This record gives sequence, C-alpha cells and structure tokens, in this order.
Amino acid sequence: MKPQRVIIFGGTGFVGQSVCERLQRIGVRVTVPTRSHEKGRRLAHLPNITVLPAAPPSGQALTDLISGHDIVINLIAILHGSRAAFTRAHVDWVAQLADACTAAHRIHPLQRVINVSALGAATMRRPITNKPKQRARRFGDRSRPAPLPFCSPALFLVRGISS
Repeated sequence: MKPQRVIIFGGTGFVGQSVCERLQRIGVRVTVPTRSHEKGRRLAHLPNITVLPAAPPSGQALTDLISGHDIVINLIAILHGSRAAFTRAHVDWVAQLADACTAAHRIHPLQRVINVSALGAATMRRPITNKPKQRARRFGDRSRPAPLPFCSPALFLVRGISS
C-alpha cells in the first residue's frame, strides 16, 4: 500500500529538506513539525507539505501529532555535543517517539517507522561510546505493532555539492 501521509521529525534539517521535497514530488502529503519558523519557511511554499510550528511534543500530544499518518520518519540528530545532549536526542527522544508510535498505531495503523541515527557516524571528531547507541537500538528490538527499523548512515552523497 502506497503511503499517503508521512510525518517527518527533523524535516527542516539538511537531510530532512531533501526527503520532504522528494516525497512531495511523488504526491505524498508530508507534515513537518518544527521549532524553527525560519527553517520551516523553506518548505512551507511546497505543495503537499504542511509545516507545523511546534515545541517538541511529548506524551499524548506526540501521539496525537502522529495519529493519522502512514509513516513516521525521525531525522532528529546531533553530531557534536555533550553526552547528555546525545542521550536526549538519540535515546530519550527515540524512546518517547517509539512509545507514541505504539499508541498512535492503535488508532491508525502505521506502515513504517524509520529512525535515522547519526550515532557512530565516521565524521564525528570524538565519537561517544556505544552505550547510547546500544540503548537506542533496544527500542527497535521491543515487541511493537509497527516495525521500528534503525539506519545509521555515516555518509550521505548529495548531487551538486563538492567537498
């Protein structure tokens, strides 16, 4: 079944904008919650994209935001920062998202939940230990009604950009 509605967390970031643009081009309706009004304006003019100015949701608000979508994509990631910041972005947030997806799946079955993680990316100057990565991956191992695959890219190749 072709997904009709996708919600993308981190959709205003470097990778997120490309994913949003590609999905809207093939006719998928995309919802992008964002804290940054400025970054959201870059996508708001595109057809099939709804940018929602929002503080980071949690609990029932996050479940309500996800409900009605076919696919959830999480692109929220940081490459540099403290261990606490990594844990918030890559473990705590992913745990909240996984729980909200489970609850939302009961209301409107999700076809897929995708979490793209930068943990362990080769470009990191001082990579954090694998403990947060291992903790985040455990959420994919839980028995959940919706699949929760994890991707850990170390390199993105982008046309038109040279290094």
